[in-house]
Amino acid sequence: MKTIIFLIALCEVIVSCQPNQEKVSIQPFENEILAHEHAMWERWSAGDPTGFAESFHDDATLFRWHDVQTFARLNGKEEIQEYLHAFTGNIPAHKYEMVDPRIQIYGETAIMTFEYHIFMPESELAGRWKATDVY
Repeated sequence: MKTIIFLIALCEVIVSCQPNQEKVSIQPFENEILAHEHAMWERWSAGDPTGFAESFHDDATLFRWHDVQTFARLNGKEEIQEYLHAFTGNIPAHKYEMVDPRIQIYGETAIMTFEYHIFMPESELAGRWKATDVY
C-alpha cells in the first residue's frame, strides 16, 4: 500500500513540475502559408513561371520534377529562376485545384503537402502533381 501511495504522490509531483504550456493557435501561420502557395500557383496557372520563381527565398532548394536523368537539385533562387525561365511560353493557362493540403508545424518549420490538380479549359482533370514544400 505504501508503494502505491508513493507512486501516486510521485506522479502528482511530476505532473505539477511540468511547465504550463499554453496552446498557441497555428491557424494564422497556416493561412499565411496557404495564401503564399495560392499566389505562386495563380501565377504559374496563368502561364507565368517567373512569378512563381520570384516567390522563392535566396537559399531555396527545388528539385526538378520532369527530368530525372539530369542533376535534379537546384540550389538558390538564381538557379531556380534560370531553370523556370525556360518554361516561359510553354505553360498553358489552366485552372488548378490544391487537393487535401496539410500543413504541419514544428517549431519554426512548416511542412506542406498537397496534390496539384490541373484542369485545362473545356476538359476534365488533365494532370496531377504531388508536392511537398518546407517553410
